[in-house]
Amino acid sequence: MLQPSDIILEEGDIVVVEARDTEFFYTGGLLHGGQFPIPRDYDLDGVGAMAIAGQGLGAAGQSPGGGGMLGGGFAGASPTQLYVIRTTPCGDQFNIAVDLNKALNDNSERLMVQPGDTLILRYKPCEELVNFSLVTFFTYGITELFRN
Repeated sequence: MLQPSDIILEEGDIVVVEARDTEFFYTGGLLHGGQFPIPRDYDLDGVGAMAIAGQGLGAAGQSPGGGGMLGGGFAGASPTQLYVIRTTPCGDQFNIAVDLNKALNDNSERLMVQPGDTLILRYKPCEELVNFSLVTFFTYGITELFRN
């Protein structure tokens, strides 16, 4: 059992506080690729991590890694599929899909980011189709309208 004399510091006692390694998360896909520190003072969810990485929700065209700005400056669909790649203590990896449309309106859909997580932002297939259709129309459709 500990006695008060065991825990009271005396003159000449040395206290060692070990440094805590900085914990990081990583980003890729339509998010600017990088390594970002996880804040120590509060929990960080996927939406907050995207903001730290420089991509807000619904920010079409803001992403340095691609984004939703179509040729000629026409905004298309924003990417709303976030994949979190997480490593287990055994070294295995698994993917967690986060629908950002749901996460925007429901806090229970917001996954907490853990050290070592990799966040990959991408378009859903329907968003890809919308963007492809817009690019095709504005690239070829308008040209054909004014051809004659």
